[in-house]
Amino acid sequence: MNGENCTITIKTKYISASVPYSEESIREAVSIIRDTDEATEKTSFTRQVDGVAGCVIAPLTVGNAPLLLALAFGREQKASVVSEGVARNAPTSVMYRHHLIMKSLKKSPTFDLIQDRGCEKRLYEGCSVWDFEMQSLYLRRKIFGVVNVHHSGNDDDIQHITLKLEMRGGNNPVVFGSDEVVSTGRADPAPTDNNVDNDPLYNDGGIRYEINGVEVSGIYGFSIKTRRDGKPKVFVRLHRILGKSELPDIIDKLTITAQVFKGGVSGIFKINLERLLLVADETIVNTADKVIGPLRYFVAGNISADVYSGYENLV
Repeated sequence: MNGENCTITIKTKYISASVPYSEESIREAVSIIRDTDEATEKTSFTRQVDGVAGCVIAPLTVGNAPLLLALAFGREQKASVVSEGVARNAPTSVMYRHHLIMKSLKKSPTFDLIQDRGCEKRLYEGCSVWDFEMQSLYLRRKIFGVVNVHHSGNDDDIQHITLKLEMRGGNNPVVFGSDEVVSTGRADPAPTDNNVDNDPLYNDGGIRYEINGVEVSGIYGFSIKTRRDGKPKVFVRLHRILGKSELPDIIDKLTITAQVFKGGVSGIFKINLERLLLVADETIVNTADKVIGPLRYFVAGNISADVYSGYENLV
């Protein structure tokens, strides 16, 4: 659902942070139990709530990237200070590095989520990210030659990088102000100041792709989709212009780097994927213009991320 007065707050062991989002569908996980009486052969149905389910789709920003990517990868830790010059042309004297390695669902810490839809505020405890999807797929800038999106004169030339977190939890939600919340002494935590008014969005204008250590052009977008119930499974789609740069069937290492600098705030994150195996060429040739299309890879090796920002978030 959408609503400018609705908010989502995520509470971890260390922080409580408000997360601006474009869509959310957090709800009770409802199942219908069927019961048949053997004597009368009458069937009855009972509604049962089994925890929570749903997703949050949020644009990645310099401020929320450390937290949201940590939840996606299943790792919480303290950031380390890195030296100056990590970000190109970044004036920030101190930047913090959050190093994340993909963990299985069982090894990932849980978090609490507070959903405020104006008329009602709910607390969802013990949530986990079961799978996530990250993508940036806008076509116009790379295909039609708009090199500098910030001077193209059209905001539609910029596509923000979005992260979809599919969440589940085994605890039933509770409503703030209810007897259950009052009796247990649960407090409504105030979110920390994320400087959201000056929090730049990552977009496709600052994305670079490196294959086996060499920067490549001709890729106009990507999507990464992961399932984490059991051993993590990762699939990557690289959307490229056919004929500009052919991509190999096996990629030893792919690094996707996104960088943004705006209003004196700078940030970087890098997604590192190892041992990519081509499983499908999904190109559809049905155009008189340049032929474009995705290649779908399975990631057989490790996946990790390095997130740099000026915020020392404890995630």
